[in-house]
Amino acid sequence: GVYRVEAGEQAVVRQFGAFNAIQQPGLHYRLPAPITTLVKVNVEQIRTAQVGFRVTPEGIQARALDEALMLTTDNSIVEAQMVIQYRVGDPRAFVFNVRDPEDVLHTAGEVALRSIVGRTKLSPLLTGGRANVEQDTRVFLESLLSVYNPGIQITDLKLQTVEPPDQVKDDFQE
Repeated sequence: GVYRVEAGEQAVVRQFGAFNAIQQPGLHYRLPAPITTLVKVNVEQIRTAQVGFRVTPEGIQARALDEALMLTTDNSIVEAQMVIQYRVGDPRAFVFNVRDPEDVLHTAGEVALRSIVGRTKLSPLLTGGRANVEQDTRVFLESLLSVYNPGIQITDLKLQTVEPPDQVKDDFQE
């Protein structure tokens, strides 16, 4: 029944499946499973979610066009990719409030980016308006996450690429 919570972690303790306590780093005692179970959550690690692309374990970046292609307010199509950096802010909510908090973040991030890109004209997206799009997307994403409360705290949000899709670029080059 003795367990250790490492530095940077917190343990969410369940007794008979219901929330019982949050344990801080150190040595602790618990009743054996199935009476008491625990989930250790790293609350200091900065994690990354990608919208519009994926990075393979080999480090190769692969586009996800089903997420990346978006329509602007002036009916132009753009390919937008975004990186969200986050950490677990509330381990209890992270474990109990939603089934897959990282999937909720990814989906909410895509919704937020599509919403803001859909309200923006093409020229600000391709030029100096990217900072405003990033800021508006972050505000929208945080408001969506407050509804679901997955226990996630956004630390940074950056647009990777915002450009016309390859088909459009090929048409201009001809």
